[in-house]
Amino acid sequence: MLEDGGPPGYRQGLLRTVESLVKPGESFSHGDLVAQDGNFIQSWSQMDAQAGPTRFFDVFLGVYEFPAGGAEAAGTPARVIVSGQCRFPLAAPAAAYVPVGVFVTAKGNQLVEVDPTMTEAEAIGRVCRPVKVGDREVLFELRSRIMQ
Repeated sequence: MLEDGGPPGYRQGLLRTVESLVKPGESFSHGDLVAQDGNFIQSWSQMDAQAGPTRFFDVFLGVYEFPAGGAEAAGTPARVIVSGQCRFPLAAPAAAYVPVGVFVTAKGNQLVEVDPTMTEAEAIGRVCRPVKVGDREVLFELRSRIMQ
């Protein structure tokens, strides 16, 4: 939960969504960061658990919007936000001021990190409101890797 009590995810700006599929038996939470793995979406933790280097950033899709129960017998349609301004909790409170334009990366299903030294290869967006020292969340412009 964020400081305003709401879940991570879309907050403002132009919104673009796509429809993907949830694999039978899988479940996601509103606000999970997801990637498109074949025909189905996978969360950050599911992709990170796969053998070898993570492919999450190469196939990053966006923010999962509607939770699935996990008991479906067939692939269930899922709405995923691929563009818009989203607010997410930081993995750790900001240690320094972070200006607009700095890359944001995923650090968990619903956690992100800002790092001025990061490359675009692991970015899921860019800061769109400055982050002050001690802030616990960030507002950023979400950028889907495969829906650009």
